[in-house]
Amino acid sequence: MLARVRDAVGTVVPGVGGGLLRPTWRVLIAFVLTFAGIGGLLVAVTLLVDLGSLERTIVTHVGALVVAGVVFRFVAASVDRREVRNYGYRISTEWWLDFAGGAVLGLLVVAGVFAVGSALGWVEVVDLAPLESTSFLLWLSAFVLAWACVAVWEETLFRGVVLTNAAEGLYARRVSTIKAVLGAWLMSSLVFGLTHLFVVTVLANDPLAPIETIDAAPSIPTDTPSLPSLPEDLPSVPDELPEAPDVSEGIPLAVFSAIPEGGTLLGLVLAWTALGSLLGIAFVLTGELAFPIGIHFAFNLAVTNVFFGSPTPYGDGEIPSVLVVDVTATGLAHPFAGAPVLAAALLGHVGVIFWALYTAD
Repeated sequence: MLARVRDAVGTVVPGVGGGLLRPTWRVLIAFVLTFAGIGGLLVAVTLLVDLGSLERTIVTHVGALVVAGVVFRFVAASVDRREVRNYGYRISTEWWLDFAGGAVLGLLVVAGVFAVGSALGWVEVVDLAPLESTSFLLWLSAFVLAWACVAVWEETLFRGVVLTNAAEGLYARRVSTIKAVLGAWLMSSLVFGLTHLFVVTVLANDPLAPIETIDAAPSIPTDTPSLPSLPEDLPSVPDELPEAPDVSEGIPLAVFSAIPEGGTLLGLVLAWTALGSLLGIAFVLTGELAFPIGIHFAFNLAVTNVFFGSPTPYGDGEIPSVLVVDVTATGLAHPFAGAPVLAAALLGHVGVIFWALYTAD
């Protein structure tokens, strides 16, 4: 294992200098270009393209990956001055085995949360998906593709770009290699959690308030003065008004994160940060993005489409899930937005270390 860790650390901190921008600027450029590009895509798809929910899910997520891929290639060539493969894409048989191992670990983390929640009475299965339904399988396939896209571009950004450049920046300040990597691991975990928090800050001001109770419409005072009556000879309103763009489904924020009802922002931040830590240590100990991509992909898929489905409308259909459940726990006890998933993610670190030992040369 030690040999593999040394090689991985050498990958994360290959060296600095050569007239490069400071690592902080490199990260900021990658962040701004990535989120500006994806945000523009989402707005354009929502306002300008008439798509059904299934098509919109595929177009937005695949489009987000394409946009992010263009940004990463530009950043790699012109800002970071490294090959894209050096972000963690040295594809080989071992790379794909790491991806598969990560997917199994991500699935086990969520399965553990589901098992504990069920045992404690916090989660109750209320329905089973019609697995023989072609429509269900088509929708599920769309989400498999969507979560794969999310895992690839988010891991490239948060681990490939952020963690690598943070480590290089710390190393340039005469911090030892090991301390630089550890510091970058912690930084990338916080950035991952806080970035997801930024996406949902419009939904809450109180970090301990349940999400579904936040931002209730203010009451309208009843003692407002009466308005003067209007003249009776006003021009008539035409029978048919031009239709406004249909934005009732909103911008598909699922590209960035899933927001469970009953969770709190504090619980979500802790869960996201712990997951970021898990993904970070997976990158550090393997030196490749395959393992964290596998974890990230399977975690999102298992939470949304396997264990914790709910009959939440999604456009002209529903979010497909093998199990439909009723989650009764709220606040920090929420299964995947509080202490349970936090504990499971921390235990997942042990799984990452075991995998690194198991696959060591």
